[in-house]
Amino acid sequence: MKKTAFLFFASLFFSFAKAQNYDVLTDIVERNPEYKIEEYFEIKNNSQGEPELIKVEKSILNGSAKEKRIYYKGTPYFNNQQWTRAIVKLPGQIPLEGFVSYNQVFQRLYFKNHGGFGAGTLIQPEYFELDSLTFTSYPEYDLLSYGFYTFTGFEKNGFSLLQRHDKLQHNNSSHELQGYIVDKDKYAGIFSQNPSFYLINGKKTLKVESKGYFIKQFTKDKKAVKQFVKDQKINFKEETDVIKFLEFLM
Repeated sequence: MKKTAFLFFASLFFSFAKAQNYDVLTDIVERNPEYKIEEYFEIKNNSQGEPELIKVEKSILNGSAKEKRIYYKGTPYFNNQQWTRAIVKLPGQIPLEGFVSYNQVFQRLYFKNHGGFGAGTLIQPEYFELDSLTFTSYPEYDLLSYGFYTFTGFEKNGFSLLQRHDKLQHNNSSHELQGYIVDKDKYAGIFSQNPSFYLINGKKTLKVESKGYFIKQFTKDKKAVKQFVKDQKINFKEETDVIKFLEFLM
């Protein structure tokens, strides 16, 4: 009787263990039916000649190869080039010539000394020269500690006007939620230019805008300044408009 009972419970245990094991494996397969094997980005022009960033995801789904392409209008990179030749000056080093990837959305700069494949190294240079412009970092100034700035050429009353070359990424929420593959005429997101301008005079730094605190730094009447901005339709994202505004203000 004891032997029979032992065999019964042993059989029941192994059957239960087998069932439990099967359930676990099934759960794993159900939760992870797709295995990503590669992910990279491409930049191509569409039929209208506009740049597109394409995220390519390659995976294995139930033993079969699968490729998904997600399209973005524009790119996060300066001049829409992921890698471009530049001169870079790191702290305490001589200037180096190589290739940089300047992501304007996150204000990150990657460097490599060759034009081949590779992710490059994230760096924080004193400055870098790209497309006839010199981008300088100002880590010692709180207001300017983020990103890189170019000199616009405008100087007045001891102030110099700097520009930070930002971009914004606008994501399509429906694409994020549904996660489907977009057609070429639909985009998961759009990258747009979003420059900002700053005045620097010695240790003093100011962001150029029409807010009261900025106008108070100068002698012009606040109401007159506000009216000028309205009448002239000043766009604080356009360098020519910003300079026109400063000429009036200063």
